[in-house]
Amino acid sequence: MKEAIDLYLKKRGKTIKDILPEIGMTEAGYYAAIRNDSMKVITLQKIAKALSVSICQFFTENDNNLTEPKADSGNDTEIVKTLKRTIKAQEIAMEAMQVTINMLQKEEARQITYSKKK
Repeated sequence: MKEAIDLYLKKRGKTIKDILPEIGMTEAGYYAAIRNDSMKVITLQKIAKALSVSICQFFTENDNNLTEPKADSGNDTEIVKTLKRTIKAQEIAMEAMQVTINMLQKEEARQITYSKKK
């Protein structure tokens, strides 16, 4: 994931320091979340927004190991690690979709309430 974020930062001519105010994190907090693999979905959404990309891009771009195990490795451990990363990415993507659905439902409820008041 970090590689994909770094790729989009580079494509946009930005550094992580440039977008930290937009995502509401300190530099130390960002790197700790990356290191501990504990980045919250809402933070990933903020990063994606700051870079004008979909959150899914962090799991599909520049991370072939995420979905394709090294066929020539002959090492089951590598395949298991790859599968775990893939599952983690899918869980995060599903959580991001649920957050988006919840936001849309809240907005729709506000619009219905507003139209009833008229």
